[in-house]
Amino acid sequence: MSRIKRHYELPVCSTDSVTDPIVWCFGKTATIFFDYFVSGEPRRSGIRFVETIALRTYNERFGQIAGNYDHLTEYLDSPWLSELERRSDRLYRDELASYRHFGIYLDSAGSFEVLAKGFEILPEEPGSWESLRLTTTD
Repeated sequence: MSRIKRHYELPVCSTDSVTDPIVWCFGKTATIFFDYFVSGEPRRSGIRFVETIALRTYNERFGQIAGNYDHLTEYLDSPWLSELERRSDRLYRDELASYRHFGIYLDSAGSFEVLAKGFEILPEEPGSWESLRLTTTD
């Protein structure tokens, strides 16, 4: 098991979410958008990962919950990064040293894990991210 470092805690428990989180990837940026209620009013925020090289998700049955529930954590001894190092050419192995393995577990959505150089927390705003959702129905 990898050592972890906590970086960020959601402002409220993810059980108070307005809608399911949205993951949006554009180029080398991956963003997890989430919204929640504060005093009965919807609020939105998110976590943007910069220089992303990989993203994986697990539903709530198979996600890693320990230490990650509503917390953005960093795996300091990442088996995922170690695996990539073993599979990579020497040219890219040195580049992997600058990447970090982040994870977060959100209630009813599961785990999100990202290999990136860093992250930023989006400012909290009024409203929800509903406008980012697809307009089609299942």
